[in-house]
Amino acid sequence: MYNCIVHQNLRTANYVQLNNTDNHNQLIGLIDFDGTLFETEPLYDDCMDVLLHSHGITQLPWASYKNTVTDKYRFVTGTGWRIIIPCTVEHLTGERPTPQETESLVHEFTDLVCDQAISSPIDHSYQPTIEFCKEIVGLGGMLSIHSGTEPEIVSTLLDHKDISDLFDVIVSSNKTNKPDGGYTRYKKRLLSRLMDHYEHPESREYSEPRAQGHHDHNDDGGHTADPVPKFFVLGDSNGDGFAAEELDLPFIMARKQDDPAELNIGARAIHPSMSLVVDGNGGEIPELTKKILNN
Repeated sequence: MYNCIVHQNLRTANYVQLNNTDNHNQLIGLIDFDGTLFETEPLYDDCMDVLLHSHGITQLPWASYKNTVTDKYRFVTGTGWRIIIPCTVEHLTGERPTPQETESLVHEFTDLVCDQAISSPIDHSYQPTIEFCKEIVGLGGMLSIHSGTEPEIVSTLLDHKDISDLFDVIVSSNKTNKPDGGYTRYKKRLLSRLMDHYEHPESREYSEPRAQGHHDHNDDGGHTADPVPKFFVLGDSNGDGFAAEELDLPFIMARKQDDPAELNIGARAIHPSMSLVVDGNGGEIPELTKKILNN
């Protein structure tokens, strides 16, 4: 079983220690969940339809207007389904659910997703990503998951696929508000939290993100360098890539076969060898693993 770290806000977090975290000088992967490990979008679309219909909201399928909703409310403070669901209801009915009603809707949606993930004959996982994760763990690396969805959804899908043991830590940011600066800064803060978890298991609260390779003062007032874990980020969005770049971490793009082989991140492009085709045959995994190890 794995840790579940649920961020209540951007400055505090609940950490439950599970495994020994003597992680200095060790390869550590910070892995995105939706669209990287699992193709959850069709699952979410179906369950949103069921949820809305069960409350008498019978407009067109959610998939046909979700982009309109997310674009309209993209600057609303909040992340995850606690913002998407009430914004959708408001968009369709003109009335915004109360906080209590929102919590009830989110719990109902979560139950629908978990039940359908278990009962559906469809395998929602991306096998090449899972094989890559197994390769890293087999080489002595450690993995963590960062996600904006409900922790129950993350744990249910991992358990159902029987891959929970691959991951040392899970951070679910379902209740985390976006800071000023948008999605990239939000992701950067989230990744920084995970980095601090591995680098400093004795101290869990930091107000600002700290880049890889920071220095601390020793007892004599001198400057000493901490041993640095070798972090890398695997994700499927520009936001993941921008955040990784700002933290000076290697980034692997999880992409579909039809997506571009290169993704522009800031002033540079990610080389095709630093991308993982999640719906492919995994043929690039050995070379990709070697590149990460030698980075």
